[in-house]
Amino acid sequence: MSLEKYIKDYNKYLILRKYDPSSGKLRILKRALLDSWGEPGFHRFWQVWNPGIGYFLYRLYRLFGGNRNRLISTILVFVLCGLLHDAIVMLIFQKPFVAFTVAFILFGVLALINRAIEPIIDQKRWPRLLNTISNVSCLAISIHFAVQIQMKIFL
Repeated sequence: MSLEKYIKDYNKYLILRKYDPSSGKLRILKRALLDSWGEPGFHRFWQVWNPGIGYFLYRLYRLFGGNRNRLISTILVFVLCGLLHDAIVMLIFQKPFVAFTVAFILFGVLALINRAIEPIIDQKRWPRLLNTISNVSCLAISIHFAVQIQMKIFL
């Protein structure tokens, strides 16, 4: 893929995720790192959390079947992310590590559940603070369980 096509494709992805490519890197960074926490739904949080990596994960998601195979595609992408995070930790510390894989599987499951119940709970109407609390809670619960499993298996 040529650089020009890559940039055009990446800009289309940014627009899909409701970023303004012409707004500048600082505005994109602000939305990704600060505003994403208040997105209405855990699945939406993941869609805007990191647009740089998100672009590659979205392409992987589409490769795995995308919306035609949403459940499998989503779980595969989250498992792959977890495995990559765990591989980095294992390389650094030279010890077995599975917490990220477990956490990312839980992230994926919670994102799928949140997407499925979205029409019922209508988080777009919730105050931003409540959405932030909901998204942080999903992250915290997943990480807590992942750490507990890591400790039970390897300690």
